Amino acid sequence: MFVIVGTFGWIVLNIPKTNPQTPIVLVEDTIETKIDTIKKSIVQELYACETSGVAEPQATIILDANNQMSIGKAQWQIESVQYYVKKIYQKEISRTDAIEIAIDRNKDISLDMLTTEVLFDTKNGWKNWLLCGKKLNIPTKIEIINQL
Repeated sequence: MFVIVGTFGWIVLNIPKTNPQTPIVLVEDTIETKIDTIKKSIVQELYACETSGVAEPQATIILDANNQMSIGKAQWQIESVQYYVKKIYQKEISRTDAIEIAIDRNKDISLDMLTTEVLFDTKNGWKNWLLCGKKLNIPTKIEIINQL
């Protein structure tokens, strides 16, 4: 216990003794962690934009302008999921697997993982979500992140 006496009275500080054998663990807040947090936030904004006003975004199925179904909160199309899984992970997947990824029910590839990879690590990947990409100014956000 430590007592400080000052102009306005006294303060008692109870400073616990540290055990020299107890390691002190510091959480390191790196630039990479901050960038990952920003990327996750952008992906969540994208999901919200793509399925705005939908009660169950993960179950969304919409007939898109190209006459293909867009599925889940990221509005993935089956062939696009298959294309990017092959391009990024060098893996051929079935239509069923692509649907499972789009509704985030795949045990190997999560929706967030694929969406993040395409959005941030594929040239012009944001164009898979052209309207929301422009609305949310995603190309500029990606450019800023890439400069860090």
